[in-house]
Amino acid sequence: RRHAPSHHGHRAGSNGVGLGSAFADQDTWESHTINSGTMSLFLRSTSDEQALALLALIIDKYRLTLHDQWDFRDLSSCYSGDVPGSTAACDVRPVCNSHYSRQLIFWAVLIALGGQRYEPLTRSLHVSPRPLVAECWPITLGQGSALMRPAGHSVEYEPRRDGGGAKYLQGVAVTGQCYEVEVYSGRININALVLFGRTLAEEVSLTNRDIATYCF
Repeated sequence: RRHAPSHHGHRAGSNGVGLGSAFADQDTWESHTINSGTMSLFLRSTSDEQALALLALIIDKYRLTLHDQWDFRDLSSCYSGDVPGSTAACDVRPVCNSHYSRQLIFWAVLIALGGQRYEPLTRSLHVSPRPLVAECWPITLGQGSALMRPAGHSVEYEPRRDGGGAKYLQGVAVTGQCYEVEVYSGRININALVLFGRTLAEEVSLTNRDIATYCF
């Protein structure tokens, strides 16, 4: 966002700025903004709050400004203000591609918040939920979806530092802690459920509306 600032998301391009052109559009690229916010969560390149604030620009644009949250477009554009260096908002409008499927990448936000990583060769599901969703986080697989939450204990987090020295909180698996998995659609059929790097359960086979509790 530092390189493409906008009140409504990342700018799509400069249309020749730097190549001698005097024209630059004000289009913002919805999917690129969503990708940027989601990868920030995955990579911890910013705080969770900063990443979600970027994602909220897109959600609020369609939910509050355009009042059409069921029709995300490929691009939107400003027709007044919102130029580089300006602090004024703009009159944002959709540009092209109605009901654009690329915006379905928004589902990756749920995967990022839950710290989900699926290994298809071993059919192992690794989860490491962020502190913002420590009370309940989603599991999203092609075969089904579920919610996972602590049962009887809260998730514990310890301060850590990433490769760049930035501080973040990492969940820890505590002996005796239990967790509940509730399936909301489809089925969850995996060889191992790994939480914060420790195997919580093996041979997990759950179907729609099943609720199971697993303990370390």
